[in-house]
Formats: sequence, structure tokens, C-alpha cells
Amino acid sequence: MIEFLSGIVEFITSLATFDYAKIQEIFNLAALHPNGSNLTDGVSFPAASLWETAQNVSLKAVAPVAVTVCGIFFAMELFHLLSRNQTSGIDMFYSIIMTLLKMAICVVVVKNMTGIISLCFSLSTEVANNIGKMITIEEMSSINTEELVTEAMKDADLMNKFFAGVTAWFCNVVINIALTLASIVCQLRFIEIYIFVAVAPVPFCTFCSSEYKSIGVSFLKRLLALGLQGAFIMIAVYFFMTIIGAIQLESVGDIFTLCWTYVGFSLLLVIAIFQTGGWAKSLLQVN
Repeated sequence: MIEFLSGIVEFITSLATFDYAKIQEIFNLAALHPNGSNLTDGVSFPAASLWETAQNVSLKAVAPVAVTVCGIFFAMELFHLLSRNQTSGIDMFYSIIMTLLKMAICVVVVKNMTGIISLCFSLSTEVANNIGKMITIEEMSSINTEELVTEAMKDADLMNKFFAGVTAWFCNVVINIALTLASIVCQLRFIEIYIFVAVAPVPFCTFCSSEYKSIGVSFLKRLLALGLQGAFIMIAVYFFMTIIGAIQLESVGDIFTLCWTYVGFSLLLVIAIFQTGGWAKSLLQVN
């Protein structure tokens, strides 16, 4: 009987101990550069392969179309220049040369979009490096939950231990679902990034046209928002880990309150991560 009760306490302890490794995985996923250059062992997301695939689509399928569109835009600009410009000689020659030079630069930029896009995510990478120096799993998981649970359940009868075990199990399931949803949101952000990388040459070629360049500006701001979203997710996770690390069984009173407190903050984290995309777009005024 003593071994059975001891087993129940160990079961409750395993469920009531917060799994910081999953939080670290979400943090690392948010901090991951889209090209996978800072991939860690705790993240299994195939960032490098997806980045390479997006590059191939961009260079081999989309870039030729974008170059053609650039040619159309500059042909129209050159036509208007020749039809409206009444000057001749050196001024006309200079205007034609500058138009052709702009077109050449635009074609080079279109064909090297992935390098330019990488710069859009330098902010989130830098934030990840700085926050990573401030917090570690060892620091946040320093609370000895086993001793606290053992002490709390020492005088409890079998029925209370049973209900505590059921509560801890149910709350553990809810927390795992919440953290899984948070991880899915982070992965969906990367899918959006890779799709944007794949089609990037077309929006960027609109910078050639004074009439349609707002499309390229909006596209660039959306890329910056995706990078900023990663920073927001990391900050939200940092706050969450700080809150969880400050919660102790002694402060909340009992196992039931502890488990439900974990559930509440886990759901709050998911809601916050869902909102990060909107926050980033709102800050950069992206529709």
C-alpha cells in the first residue's frame, strides 16, 4: 500500500512538474533564422531544406517572369521618356543610359532576392541572441517540485491523492495541447515566410514602376513584420517562463491550484502567440 501511494505521488509529481523543454523548443523555433543557419539540436524543423526549395522556386520559376515584367516597365518608361522629352544630344543619351542602368540594377536585385530577404530577419536573430543570454532552462526549472508535492500530499488520504492525480493528468493534457498549438503557429509563420521568398521577385520588380511600387513597399513591410513577429514570440515566451518560474506550490496553496495556474498561463501564452502576427503588422502598418 505504501508503495502504491508512493507511486501516486511520483505520478502527480511528473505531471505537476512543468516541462520547460517544450517551452525552450518554442523559443528556439521562434528564434530560428529561415535559412536554418542557427538551427539547434532541440528543433527538428527542416528550415534549411525549405529555404533551399524556396530559393529554387524563386530563381528558376518566378525570377524569369519578374525580369520580363521589369523589361515591360522600363520599356514603358523609355517610351514615355522618348515621347515627352523634347531635348536631344547628350541629355537624351544620358537619360537613356540611366534608364538602362536602373533596369540592369533591378534585374540583379530580382535575381538575388534571398540574400536581401535574409536581412529582414536579422532583427529577430539578434533579439534571440540577447534573450538567450538572459535566460536558461536550468535557471527556470530550479524549483524542486518533487519535494513540494511530496510534502503537500504527505497527509492527504487516498481519495484526495486520486483526485489530485486526475486533475494533474487533465491539466497536463491541456498544457501539452496549448504548447503544441503554439509550436504550430511558429511553424505556420515559417511556411508563410518561404512562400513569400518563393514569389519575392515579382513584388520587388514593381519598384521599377512609380505607379505600382507601393506593391513592393507593402511586400517588404510584410517581410519585416514576419521577422518582427519572431521577436515578439520570443519576448512572450520569455515573459511566460519568468511567470512560471516564479510560481511555487507554497504560494498557490495546493496541487489543484498549481496545475490550473499552469493551464491558465499556458492558454494565455497561446493567445499571445496568436496575436503576435497582428501586433507586428499593426506596428508596421501592414494590411
